[in-house]
Amino acid sequence: MYASSYVLKNGGGGTANSPVGDQGAALLVPNIEDTRATLKDMNLDKIIPVGNSDAGSYFNNKVLAAIDYGVCSLSLVWQTNDG
Repeated sequence: MYASSYVLKNGGGGTANSPVGDQGAALLVPNIEDTRATLKDMNLDKIIPVGNSDAGSYFNNKVLAAIDYGVCSLSLVWQTNDG
């Protein structure tokens, strides 16, 4: 859950498409591109889709543009300070 953690830890106000969210995307997208390049260099018989997982409301549009699919994680629902 990279984007949600990045936004919350860096004062992004809980919005994935804020300037802070875009900063996080700028760090993540090169890793996605590197993964795509690695898969391409493997000369596989088929194209392997590349995705990302994060809290549903924390998908940054720049990350969504770089992936083939997204998986919504619900773990933030259980991460509370209620002990």
